[in-house]
Amino acid sequence: MKNYIFYTSLQLALLLGASMTAFAGNPVKGAHAVAAVAGNAIPPEEHKTLPIGAAAPDFHLPGVDGKTYTLASFREARVLVIVFMCNHCPTSQAYEDRVIRLTNDYTAKGVSVVAINPNDPASLRLDELGYSDLGDSYAEMKIRAKNAGFNFPYLYDGETETASKAYGPVSTPHVFVFDKDRKLRYNGRFDDREDPKKKPGHEDTRDAIDALLSGREIAVTVTPVFGCSVKWAEKRDWIDKAAITWAKEPVRLDTIDVAGVTGLLTNPSGKIRLINVWATWCGPCVEEFPELVTIHRMYRDRGFELVSISTDETDHRTQALRFLQNKQASSPNYIYTGEDKYKLMAAIDPKWQGGLPYSMLVDPDGTVVYRKQGIIDPEELKKIIFDDRFMGRIYKEDTPAKRGTAEESLKVRTEAKRVAPRFNVLALYENGGHHLAYSKRARVWLDQLAVDSNFRIDYIQRPDTIDGQYLKNYQLILQLDYPPYGWKDKAVTAFEQYIEEGRGGWVGFHHSTLLGKFDGFPMWQWFSGFMGGIEWKNYIPDFADGEVMVEDGRHPVMRGVPDSFLIRKEEWYTYNKSPRPNVHVIARVNEGSYTPQGMVKMGDHPVIWTNEHVKARNVYIFMGHSPDLFDDEQYKKIFSNAIFWAAGK
Repeated sequence: MKNYIFYTSLQLALLLGASMTAFAGNPVKGAHAVAAVAGNAIPPEEHKTLPIGAAAPDFHLPGVDGKTYTLASFREARVLVIVFMCNHCPTSQAYEDRVIRLTNDYTAKGVSVVAINPNDPASLRLDELGYSDLGDSYAEMKIRAKNAGFNFPYLYDGETETASKAYGPVSTPHVFVFDKDRKLRYNGRFDDREDPKKKPGHEDTRDAIDALLSGREIAVTVTPVFGCSVKWAEKRDWIDKAAITWAKEPVRLDTIDVAGVTGLLTNPSGKIRLINVWATWCGPCVEEFPELVTIHRMYRDRGFELVSISTDETDHRTQALRFLQNKQASSPNYIYTGEDKYKLMAAIDPKWQGGLPYSMLVDPDGTVVYRKQGIIDPEELKKIIFDDRFMGRIYKEDTPAKRGTAEESLKVRTEAKRVAPRFNVLALYENGGHHLAYSKRARVWLDQLAVDSNFRIDYIQRPDTIDGQYLKNYQLILQLDYPPYGWKDKAVTAFEQYIEEGRGGWVGFHHSTLLGKFDGFPMWQWFSGFMGGIEWKNYIPDFADGEVMVEDGRHPVMRGVPDSFLIRKEEWYTYNKSPRPNVHVIARVNEGSYTPQGMVKMGDHPVIWTNEHVKARNVYIFMGHSPDLFDDEQYKKIFSNAIFWAAGK
């Protein structure tokens, strides 16, 4: 879905239809044209575009280079150019090289160019990613900047959108040009040709810069903008609406034989076809399937389809269909009806050794451009799909010599991959309920930390796929707000062995100590012992601020943390007894500091501890309810320390 600014919502479609000419018309002279820019976004009183003559608002934003930038970072520039752009938008992508050339051409003349990504990643629907291999998270911005060779600071404002609200960009890209006194002198498009292969009729941004450098008045101070709407945080409800729509789509499971499989491989569909062979009894198949559904939702509106082939026995067809329905797999699904699985293997791919899952990407001309036995790397696969000669960017080099074959592209990407990750992390998290907001913020923060520190992190929402073999892939388990009940027997056994035998580390948060009888499940006695022999008793439903007192400041988890710090808006679980006699307490909460005070207290109240009676490095951190914790530097430091200590790094 190419979601341009005038398609921000169905409710606005009629309203915007009356004003489309503001985007397609000629440049408008003078400051009065501001309304032509802001008027086509959401109501101007909500995100008003900065007017000509206004002072540049200050900002404090992280760059992909790890530095933090403010307006003062560019104090020496004669002219400051701020470009609001992003990863996912095809129009923004079309201007990346032009922004790079602008930086090359004007840096020596005293012009600073800086780009700001205004989008809230959580407000970006999957079907808006059809023209990109990357979303708009901070971690993905780092990848785009590196791959595209950005020579200018690329800043992330998606966390709070504070700077973006102050400047008021309508779409990506949107350019703001400031003079040496940091007064806005130009606001609008980069130029008037989206297609980079066509010569612009108006070089608006360059004309504005040249005028300022030569001391002339800018002839056209405001121009209309064209591109993808800014993904403001208030658009998050569209994510929920999309989920409702997808949940209503019918899911079918048809039968297929060898001849049918052969037909799939010839691929007369006119689409890029991803074929995935799987089974309900295959743990890795079950684990990777949600990623396949995600990829299908991203690219299905652009001539892509996912086709799944179940190798379950036909008398298990109902079970396979139930799984597909649970995953909302509305793409074509088949179950193989032949008795001889080796004939299926031969029909699919003679190179296939028979291991599940098995995935192949087939171009519309029948060329196989990707093969993978085992769990896919979703980021690699999205890159391959995005770079495929039948898809890719809207505006791209289409010369065969530059494009190369898909196999050659894959080889180049493989050779260019960064060094192997230092360690692998498995994160188990709740993807619903009142901890959803925390989980989302945790994922954004963890993904950034993983990129910065070179470790891999995989996420699962249920422990159903966990067994001994599965856990061999991971040096650390993060239990993010996931309760210790409802686990399958094989997962329970594998987890207990992992901890007792020291096969890896563990860091648990908040809901990990919801120990007792809940939702019809008995208490996991082993886990209760692991946590110090406790049972959950009560909590503060209306929340309270509390002072955390560090007891063991020498423990690696508390490295760089002050002796005490404040945690706001927590539930402060209480238990039937203190775990202290059975664990090593690292920190406790001072119940006398609760604001507001209340009756839910337990006396000795540890909140961070480790069990030294098992071989695995482990630490439990109670705090983990509010997403605002990721605005707390002390909390993030404890979280980060815990990861590297428990992983043995």
